[in-house]
Amino acid sequence: MATVNIGRLKFKWQGNYSSGTAYVVDDVVYHGGNSYVCINDSTGNAPTNTSYWQKMAQGSDLGSLSGITQGDVVYYNGTDWTRLAAGTSGQFLKTNGSGANPVWDDVDTDIDNILPSQTSNSGKYLTTDGTNSSWGEVSSDVVKVYDNTISSSTAVVNITNVFDATYKYYRMMIQGVSASGSNDMWHMRFFDENGAEQTSGNYYMALGRDWRNSSTNGAGTAGFYGSGGLTSVWDYYQNWALEMTFTHVYDSNNRIRFWGTTTGYDSATVHHITHAGFFNNASMRASGLKMEANSGNTIYGAGTKITIYGYK
Repeated sequence: MATVNIGRLKFKWQGNYSSGTAYVVDDVVYHGGNSYVCINDSTGNAPTNTSYWQKMAQGSDLGSLSGITQGDVVYYNGTDWTRLAAGTSGQFLKTNGSGANPVWDDVDTDIDNILPSQTSNSGKYLTTDGTNSSWGEVSSDVVKVYDNTISSSTAVVNITNVFDATYKYYRMMIQGVSASGSNDMWHMRFFDENGAEQTSGNYYMALGRDWRNSSTNGAGTAGFYGSGGLTSVWDYYQNWALEMTFTHVYDSNNRIRFWGTTTGYDSATVHHITHAGFFNNASMRASGLKMEANSGNTIYGAGTKITIYGYK
């Protein structure tokens, strides 16, 4: 009759494997991070020998790593699991790619190492090609070259050193021009490249004027042929706004040409003026403008704004 060993009806834990121990069926040992059950009586046969052992539970040998503490990172170095001690506060875990071990690294707080150098790059903008960043030039096709708001009433405004060869066109906009006396007109003269005011009779200009009040339409024309300056605002007390474009202002081979519109109003009438002309001296290069009232009366009130843009 068969004999049953009641004590062997269950697996028996034998602890860490030892090559000098005799093991019998159902003994369980720990070896290399895993547990193995004996399937044939064995002495000196490592648990990896499948003739005597069968893996019972897959494990790891992380517990055998010494010195592991809070904040450590465990990684595989290609051969074994190993410990990366906790970094210092504020560091980040950096991978060095496939086939290399991770490391702790410091966050770069030096802005010059994050952005391109800012030296000599005032006014530029930050751009990227998808890989590298760099400073780009702001488009200079249209640039504000003059901007002034008059703080107190005056009869003369001098705009100097505003024109040069950089731009093909210049556009001037003025708002808030008002004559202070009857029959006042707005006059304009050029300064040449040496700053000399051009008072000679080289200004040629044609004007067309329309107006409308509550009951009447009106129209008129005027011209200045070989005069000593340009005129745009006629003899009214209106609050005028003007826009004028100049070309060839700094071209000694072409006459300066100009054109634009002026609008204004008085208590009952709306006025609109168109004007165009040229300066009849092709060799004169203009650097600026002088604007004044023909009678010497105040024509630019406090708050009058003058802006000039250059167009390439």
